[in-house]
Amino acid sequence: MNKIFGLFTRQPVVVCLSLLIFSCSLHGQPGNYHMRKRASERLIALAQRIDTSTDIEEFRRILVLRPNPDWQDATGATALWLASAAGRKDVVQLLLDHQADPDLPTGDGATPLWIATVGGHIGVVRVLLDAGVDVNRSANNGTTPLWLASWNGVSEFVRMYLEAGADPNTREKKNKSTPLWCAAVNGHVDIIELLIDKGAEIDPVSGEGATPLCMAASSGHLEAVQLLIEKGAKAEFRTKASTSPLWLAAAEGHAEVVQCLATEGVSLEVREKKFGASPLWIAAQNGHLEVAGFLLGAGVDPELKAKGMTAREIAEKQGHSEIVELLSGRVRSD
Repeated sequence: MNKIFGLFTRQPVVVCLSLLIFSCSLHGQPGNYHMRKRASERLIALAQRIDTSTDIEEFRRILVLRPNPDWQDATGATALWLASAAGRKDVVQLLLDHQADPDLPTGDGATPLWIATVGGHIGVVRVLLDAGVDVNRSANNGTTPLWLASWNGVSEFVRMYLEAGADPNTREKKNKSTPLWCAAVNGHVDIIELLIDKGAEIDPVSGEGATPLCMAASSGHLEAVQLLIEKGAKAEFRTKASTSPLWLAAAEGHAEVVQCLATEGVSLEVREKKFGASPLWIAAQNGHLEVAGFLLGAGVDPELKAKGMTAREIAEKQGHSEIVELLSGRVRSD
């Protein structure tokens, strides 16, 4: 009887304990969630004001509370993204060790690697590459880290991205330009060579109808022009406006580039579509005496008209007296 009585007297205790544990589990989950939420908010707030003086121990103290490492602010930036933008490779590594997503972008599609590339933070770039980031992930405008590095002329980044499997033929959305196009327009000869050696298309046409050679010629980058021709770029390429690399160089007054392209046997009298302007005519209009002298000496026809005027007439209209004298035969072209 005592055994039976003892069984009944202990059972309510067991039931009560079970109910208590169950109740704690129900109420503990919301409490834990709110605690983690507050920690996540603290983490992103700290990251938003991060700079070179921010103590990494502040991050460690918050991470002990198990915040969501991928908590995003109103722009979509995470603590990892903000640390990458600030160039804090130590904080980036700490966040990665706490399972932060290395590829999570902001609202405009910019990843931590993308923003680290913009900032030129090589230490952060190395940490992110070691974490296995998607090197080909682009921002919403289509620019990849390789595209950015090619534009900015950071050859070390270009080399690392290509070794990590970056696509050398990726295109941004607005102008359809490639990394090689970017390197050419800015005259980054070392990057041009790296990209071509890794399979970059030599004559990709941009949305405006121009190739890398067109852009190098227009910008006056002689070494880039020479390298692109050596690698097989089409010196006789025609843009949508029917201009050529030589025409574009003449329009900007880049005499050495004009002379270089002339040695390739290209036409010296190519005429653009809208008005029929030749390289000599456009050089005369823009006041480029050296280019005009070279073309005249090479035997181009000075009487070719555009807008109803000869090269001499447009030079006179624009007030380029030396070119008027040149084309009038009153001074030597050399």
